[in-house]
Amino acid sequence: MLYSVHGSYLKDLILQYVALTAYVFFVYITFCDGFSLKPLRKFIWAAYFVGLSVISYLAVGRFDLRVIISLSSMLAIILIWIQKKENK
Repeated sequence: MLYSVHGSYLKDLILQYVALTAYVFFVYITFCDGFSLKPLRKFIWAAYFVGLSVISYLAVGRFDLRVIISLSSMLAIILIWIQKKENK
């Protein structure tokens, strides 16, 4: 399965990985550092993101970007909302 016709599976996997890497980089800068999340909340978001990615890959055989990105973004927004509420 890893080396299917002309390596398209490997190419797709690399493109998905690059997309997830770019997403993590920008979310970390904008949400986690931009809103000054506490280190524990950053860790919770990162663990949730990795967990979703692994579950998606094991269940489908590829990274389901729609699920991973939407649920991770939702958690980041919730964590920011909680932090803003605590800072009031």
